[in-house]
Amino acid sequence: MSDQTRPVDTKTTAMLMGLRVLVVDDDADNGEILSILFTQYGSEVTRCASAKEAIQLLRQWKPDAIISDICLPSKDGYEMMKEIRALKPEQGGAIPAIALTGYASPEDESRALAAGYQVHLSKPVDFDHLVAMVAGLIVDKQETNTVKRKSLRVGKVFRRRAAS
Repeated sequence: MSDQTRPVDTKTTAMLMGLRVLVVDDDADNGEILSILFTQYGSEVTRCASAKEAIQLLRQWKPDAIISDICLPSKDGYEMMKEIRALKPEQGGAIPAIALTGYASPEDESRALAAGYQVHLSKPVDFDHLVAMVAGLIVDKQETNTVKRKSLRVGKVFRRRAAS
């Protein structure tokens, strides 16, 4: 463990328990390492080796988070994420996603974010940092959903008062 690595806290560990993670990477070793990492935290991990396979999988299984390489066969991670973001939220279009890639320039990061990834991390990655980033995306999604629900409730209260 490097000096910069901090152990993942128990709150983060609890958040990952039961989390459904989709790993998209055509490198079998990278996919296996990520699968082992998140499985150790109690997450359910499904791996795909291509963008096409990942998009097909989304028709039947909805992960809570996506971790994807950019350099994929036939369709790269940028194209895949644009296609995913074009889906309705209930079809998987709003799933939080991390680009985990060897493409590490500022332009690569901008391109990943523009394609619809929330986070761009370059390889090699600190595993504790990756785990913390996934947990952070899940918290952000939960907070956003809570704010939306609160906004809907407040809107109903105002409509009721206006009708009175």
